[in-house]
Amino acid sequence: MIQYLYRQLLRSALPLAFFLMGVSWGVNAAEIPQRQASYSADAVLQINQRRIASKVYHHEGRERREFQFGGMPQVLILQPELNRVVYLLPLISIGMELQLEEGESLPNLAHFASLKPKTLGRETVNGVAATKYDVERLKAKEPYTLTLWLTDDGIPVQAEASDTRGDYRLIQTNIRRGAQDTALFEVPDGVKLAPVDAATLRGLFGG
Repeated sequence: MIQYLYRQLLRSALPLAFFLMGVSWGVNAAEIPQRQASYSADAVLQINQRRIASKVYHHEGRERREFQFGGMPQVLILQPELNRVVYLLPLISIGMELQLEEGESLPNLAHFASLKPKTLGRETVNGVAATKYDVERLKAKEPYTLTLWLTDDGIPVQAEASDTRGDYRLIQTNIRRGAQDTALFEVPDGVKLAPVDAATLRGLFGG
């Protein structure tokens, strides 16, 4: 479902078919940070009534999220330069990989800027200063709303989204800036990966 939220961002950004309807709010893309700082954080994703706590690592565009379902550790790795999402079950050394289709890519701050979000001002979220941005696509084929709170160095401290499937909220706390171990974003030796499509991966997370 984490990937579903990412792909919702993308749909609005490219007609990725996870994104975009050409509404212009006149926001300059330059107002949005174009590069996200490297950091680690604690995160909570609320998907309707489901709550997923995770540990997040972000470095040079790549991202890793560690969480548990049913007491089993699980890992989601985003590799944008490979256009790939990897889902791992570390205890049994297996996983799945989603290779994005032609014309799709993992969303980033440039994608978000291309949505021309409305700037709603500065707010402090859990003690962190951020700028609040808002996107609405109520007349889209798949309507949605998205509100995002970003630090000046591009770290999302909070996000809220709503679409025909439900409501989503992401909060990141205990943000610690700094370079992360690059090994965190690679598939460990010995792990067997099976290909998976987006619908199957979404289903694993209740999307």
